[in-house]
Amino acid sequence: MSKALNYLGIARMSGNIELGEENAKALVKAGKARLLLLANDVSDGVRKRAGGYVYGFRTPLVTLPFSKAELGGAIST
Repeated sequence: MSKALNYLGIARMSGNIELGEENAKALVKAGKARLLLLANDVSDGVRKRAGGYVYGFRTPLVTLPFSKAELGGAIST
């Protein structure tokens, strides 16, 4: 496992990462999200909706070089 995935796991355990599209949308709209992360294998629809969530907000949208399975293994509790 890469260091980046380890750090994401630590951030999840400390409560600094929320999972799920609806949670992400709510946090961005509330101005509480610092960063919106996407797996590299999300669908075009999810990518488009995520872009809409951050549009007009100062929340960066980053596509990670990891798949949903890799991210899920690292950050699921």
